[in-house]
Amino acid sequence: MFLEKDNYREIVGNIDKVEHYKKALKKIRSMNDEKLNIDQKMINVFKSNEKNIETMFPGVLFLLHENMLHLISSEDLTDCKSKVEKMLTSPQEGTQARRHGRSYRKGKDNNTSHHSNSKVETQNPAPAVNISIDTPVYKNKDMCVYIVYRDILSGGRADCFVNPTNEYLKLDSKGGVTAAVLKMAGNDVQKECNELMKTKSKLQPAECARTGAGHMNYKSIIHTNIKPWKDFINRETQVQEALNHIQYAVRNSLIMADGQKMKSIAIPAIGSGQSGIPHILCATGYRMGCELFMKSAASNLKHIFFISNNDEFMSLVEMTFKTPLPWYSFWPKSEEYTFRISKGCSVIIAQRDVLKEKSVDGLVVLEDPFLLGQGKLVKAVIDLGGNVFSNNRKKLMSKNKPPGSAVTCKCQAVCDYKTIFHIIMPDCKKKPWTQNEVSVYKDCISQALSSSKEEKSIAMKLFLGRASNDVAMYLAKALVETVTEYIKSNRSSSLQQIRILNMDPFRHGLVKRELVRFTKEACNSNSYLEKAIFVNAYLDPQTDQKYVPGTRV
Repeated sequence: MFLEKDNYREIVGNIDKVEHYKKALKKIRSMNDEKLNIDQKMINVFKSNEKNIETMFPGVLFLLHENMLHLISSEDLTDCKSKVEKMLTSPQEGTQARRHGRSYRKGKDNNTSHHSNSKVETQNPAPAVNISIDTPVYKNKDMCVYIVYRDILSGGRADCFVNPTNEYLKLDSKGGVTAAVLKMAGNDVQKECNELMKTKSKLQPAECARTGAGHMNYKSIIHTNIKPWKDFINRETQVQEALNHIQYAVRNSLIMADGQKMKSIAIPAIGSGQSGIPHILCATGYRMGCELFMKSAASNLKHIFFISNNDEFMSLVEMTFKTPLPWYSFWPKSEEYTFRISKGCSVIIAQRDVLKEKSVDGLVVLEDPFLLGQGKLVKAVIDLGGNVFSNNRKKLMSKNKPPGSAVTCKCQAVCDYKTIFHIIMPDCKKKPWTQNEVSVYKDCISQALSSSKEEKSIAMKLFLGRASNDVAMYLAKALVETVTEYIKSNRSSSLQQIRILNMDPFRHGLVKRELVRFTKEACNSNSYLEKAIFVNAYLDPQTDQKYVPGTRV
């Protein structure tokens, strides 16, 4: 029940009915609220199709009170209101929504391990369920990607189906979707798998093989070997290897379907169940695999369906195809965090000496307007730079540089850097920086990043200029805001990696806190997404237990 009072709103009623609205209460006041007057017939239609309507409008909160239906969202609701009204006044629309809606089965998730225990009494084909292809979440050329919220094994109109399995194509040994496929398709599919394995010892990770679909409602099944998360044993590269693995499993499945002249393919939540690969890596890998395939020439494949009845995971997949979330991973060596802000560029923060960093093209150093070289970092760079760097730097000193600017200086063998970016700030030895310098700090960091033309990576510190702790927090926030804004607004930039390195735990902690805050803000206080965007890449090889930040390794 939705009650509106003078200065607040509240939801009351059966606790099971309103529990999932409680987290939204704090946000309701600032959102748009469209009211729709409905009669008893429309109320009945809404109640019977409530879940499906929520599926069609995932960003809208629906609250029913007496003869009034409230539509609440931070977005414009004009179009949504007219569509909902049309659905409620037309029983046919309601039936269609129910046909194309999600599969809601209490206590079941996208791992589909429950299928291994389900009994299949007959070998008759599963009833076909039409797949809605009205709104693709991603489109390239004439190929479209769709997200479908239902059980992958309930049948469909796709031509083929991807079955995540093991390296020996033993469908009864992995459980989950694979075991359920064997039960529904029949033993003939396993016999085909056995024949295929006579010609090779095993399937390589992400490699695919095709068989008939047996009693299932598909033309064929494409089996792909999905490697478990725990088998990515190189802990330092675990995240990237798993991401690449999912990407190529999807790409290879699409290539095989295209080679068989299939026009549509259904892909379950591969990797996210028993394989245990973090959900954000799976969702990102799905998109990367589709993008990689779509770069090829014209294809027979026109419709790609990702299907699961795990609402939370599929909402993450849908979001990843539409507007990808930033996410981050952790490696305990030197307290290293990698933040994937966009597909093209990442931010790495770590407790390391910036002068000892390897394989980085550019370094940012702090200078005063007269380039007197008074800072500790710039002094070390001058000592290491040699004659070439000193001569190039003298040319820059011929003219006074205004605070908020940045200049570049090419060098040879200054540590491992090719270019030095000098950012110009007021001389902090004369006067410690205050909040007045925060905007200047943002300007010069932005100028330094924009000055990178050929550099693929750049390193910097959090410069504080004898600022107080309060001002230091503002400077850390300014640095993170500038870096993330640059990445989001410069998709064609050559920069692929920005490293923020601080040996000082205080500075490192300030930058980490701001970057974590930035990534979580994108989740809109969704606890599932906030958990999903953090990938703990470290597992102790001896105990196989996750490393917890803050504990000793």
